[in-house]
Amino acid sequence: MAAPDSRSILGVPTSTTAFVGRTERGPVDRPVTITSFAEFVRTFGAPTEQCLLGSSVDDFFVNGGTTAVIVRAFNPANAVKARIDAGKANPLSLEAKAPGTWALGLRVRVEKSSPDAALFDLRIHDGNAEELFARLTVENVGTVLGDGSMLVDLIGTATQPPEPHDVPADARDLWTDAYSSKVINPDDVKDSDALDENAFGDPGSRRGFGALGAEAFNLLVMPVDEAGDAVQKAVRANAAAFCRAHLAFYIVDPPAQWKTVDDATAIDSVGITGDDARYAAVYFPRVLKPNSFPASGIIAGVMARSDAAHGVWKAPAGTEAVLDGIAGLDIKKPINDRDNGRLNPIGVNCLRQFPVFGNVVWGARTMRGADELSDIYKYIAVRRLANYIEQSLKTGLQWTVFEPNDQQLWEAVRLQTVTFMQSLFLQGAFAGATPSDAYYVTCDNTTTTIVDIENGIVNVIVGFAPVSPAEFVVLQIQAIAGRSGS
Repeated sequence: MAAPDSRSILGVPTSTTAFVGRTERGPVDRPVTITSFAEFVRTFGAPTEQCLLGSSVDDFFVNGGTTAVIVRAFNPANAVKARIDAGKANPLSLEAKAPGTWALGLRVRVEKSSPDAALFDLRIHDGNAEELFARLTVENVGTVLGDGSMLVDLIGTATQPPEPHDVPADARDLWTDAYSSKVINPDDVKDSDALDENAFGDPGSRRGFGALGAEAFNLLVMPVDEAGDAVQKAVRANAAAFCRAHLAFYIVDPPAQWKTVDDATAIDSVGITGDDARYAAVYFPRVLKPNSFPASGIIAGVMARSDAAHGVWKAPAGTEAVLDGIAGLDIKKPINDRDNGRLNPIGVNCLRQFPVFGNVVWGARTMRGADELSDIYKYIAVRRLANYIEQSLKTGLQWTVFEPNDQQLWEAVRLQTVTFMQSLFLQGAFAGATPSDAYYVTCDNTTTTIVDIENGIVNVIVGFAPVSPAEFVVLQIQAIAGRSGS
């Protein structure tokens, strides 16, 4: 056996955030990873009144986020796409890459840049971006467009090269009807209807957040307030269950009906219960941008910023957890300490405004954070740290596949895991003054039985002492009675 004990376990990312919702354009139910808002706009279009997800993505990057995974949801799934017959004769049958009225502006020119009769060029324009594919053949055009174009695909089969368009005398006429091909079915092309439960997805589907099944992500943002109350509740419950299965964390936007502190005490109306609630957190109130807007994208950015500065074990809240890029909080009467004292103990995280610091996150509990539940995963930082440890160990110990399942393997696994846990201890991730007080790792014949060995299973048990955030500062002040002087 190779020397597995020389390999190290590296920590996985902690703040890659998945965004699911309506966008102006872009591939449907296919995750796309981006690292800037400019990338989002290029692929999915700018935010609009109907397509608000882009605003959440912008909030994420403004507040410290670095990596996002975008899933465009669309209702209905079988929407008609824009189609174009490109060429003066023997036209190519093309279809917009994705549904939506963004494609009504598509124009295609067939051009000739080679004397070879079998070769032709395609120039594609959507009013903003332009693509050029040169020296195509009927044999390769489908593959080239499928792999390289962000605008169109070939549908059907091309049998002979299309006839090129004429070249206008005035370049301003290039994309007019006389010199290019346009969409032939404009009346059939529609934008997405309001997203329903199917479009948002469920843990067993490949639609909406279900399309994230094979993706590595840590946080989920999914504004659902365009849907009806019943749909919102079902979608939130499904999303929390999905995050539990994928060791991710769901940042929940509360029901839009929550306008006051009294409203926010109805936490059951969110629709997330049981163990799934350990993988979700709700924040109140909404923010102003300048209109009322869900805060989940901002919170994800704050978490990413906190992780980078302090580690995933630090509660993403407090005076450093400033909400950037907003005009204020959507609540008539600002939340005070008394209000916070009502909401925090039931697991509702408050967004508050303080002099000097501005608008900040002032809560760090999961939806299992109600005091009366006494749940071990009461705090967001504890849940996310546990996710981080489990994901890192699963990734870092993949080398064990097909190794002999014996004492030598168990010792190597234990040593690597201890090394990883010790590095976290030294960074302050755990409570306890010594390693033995802070964590333990067991991997031997007590964790892996004969039956496990026969089934190819090796078990490592890891425990850690989490650091709980100091939510309330209690001061005990004692006055010293005066003494009589001499």
